[in-house]
Amino acid sequence: MADLIISKAATGEGWSDGSASYEKYLAPATKLGIERLIEALFKMHPPTAESKFLDCGAGTGISTSILRERHPFIPITALDLSPGMIERIRQLGLSGVKLCVGDAAAMDRTQIPRDFFTHVVAALMIQFSGDKQPDVVREFYDSLAPGGVAGISLSTDINIAEPWNRACARLDPAYEPSYVHDDKAWTAPEQLEAGMREAGFEDIQKVKVWMPMFTVKTKEDYVDFWYRGNHPGFSIRDMGAWKGNPDDVLPELLKVLGEYKDLSNDIGVASDIVLGRKPRLSS
Repeated sequence: MADLIISKAATGEGWSDGSASYEKYLAPATKLGIERLIEALFKMHPPTAESKFLDCGAGTGISTSILRERHPFIPITALDLSPGMIERIRQLGLSGVKLCVGDAAAMDRTQIPRDFFTHVVAALMIQFSGDKQPDVVREFYDSLAPGGVAGISLSTDINIAEPWNRACARLDPAYEPSYVHDDKAWTAPEQLEAGMREAGFEDIQKVKVWMPMFTVKTKEDYVDFWYRGNHPGFSIRDMGAWKGNPDDVLPELLKVLGEYKDLSNDIGVASDIVLGRKPRLSS
């Protein structure tokens, strides 16, 4: 069974509140991108019996589960800021997984050693680190053993909020949408690549993937996700551009959703994956 470690400095209540909705709607939709990330990472540096995996921003355990399925005996450390997310991974009952609640920008080195891991996976988490993004990348670099590799993905085109924004704009022509990430978030793979090079990574590679939100099949699914999901990145709780009562938008939102020919494929997330290697020791 997984071993749970909780850092006193960790926070992440918002992600804990949204963990159920994330697992129901977003997690399955993002699995494709995570699989592509892991495939590219393993192609760059094939795992061996001596490998050790670090899954940062592990969420509800998609990447952790894929890593465990593909390599049943390689030890995994799963780190997330949210106790609620980590609890969901614990409930999966994965063997050989150490669970840590903590901040990827300031890792607890008593639990996550330096110069230790062969592979670091960080799927769709770095943009939620704000101005700490360079710190997160440096922490990944420090966590890797020489020759180890990191795969980091970021969302570069998100249209999940498009139905909501269209409905709000119809009701209020002066409406200006808010955005998932703050102004300091990296929104292009070139920014992430620059951050990785600054930290010391080399052999940089890039991959792009589209992740349709196929879990949202009906108008009712979208409303459930949007109004009741409490997701910090994709729910109205953090889309404060609408100044009135969100319930007033619902009738127009339903009209907008009805205009989509294929809702589950038309909304989603485009992800860019950037991979890099920590230099090997000189012989």
